Amino acid sequence: MMERIERVAIVGAGYMGTGIAQRLAAAGVTVTVTDATPELAEAGRDRALRDVARDVEAGLLPAGTTEAVAANLSAAPTLEEAARDADFIEEVVPEVLEIKHDVLARISAAARPEAIIGSNTSTIPVHRMAGAVEGPQRFLVVHWSNPAHLVPGVELVVGEHTD
Repeated sequence: MMERIERVAIVGAGYMGTGIAQRLAAAGVTVTVTDATPELAEAGRDRALRDVARDVEAGLLPAGTTEAVAANLSAAPTLEEAARDADFIEEVVPEVLEIKHDVLARISAAARPEAIIGSNTSTIPVHRMAGAVEGPQRFLVVHWSNPAHLVPGVELVVGEHTD
């Protein structure tokens, strides 16, 4: 299991996914965001940068946050490319169990065996998703509050096999 998380992949470049990516990138973590297509991944990164700049201008985030996020946030054309070298991969896709199973299986097949895999679900119990992950000991729910880039709380829910 990872002792230090330095590289994160966010699978899902919607509002929540990019908010999580913004928060981590602003803290100096190297973050790669991806989505169903390369265009959606790039659009998510671009939106994240616009949102950060807007929030800095409004005084919600400190000066320098835009530059930190720009330096630490990239987009990957595929889930497999994003997950390959990540220490932690966070799935942030729609709250549909079948979609989550498919994405989690792809993540666990692409990720290093010691990488931690999380789901941002707020409605699906961890035990209903863990079977889709190779090595369920590395899987847990990491549920960010909305808006993720501004709210400091994160809920962690472990499964029966989570280390």
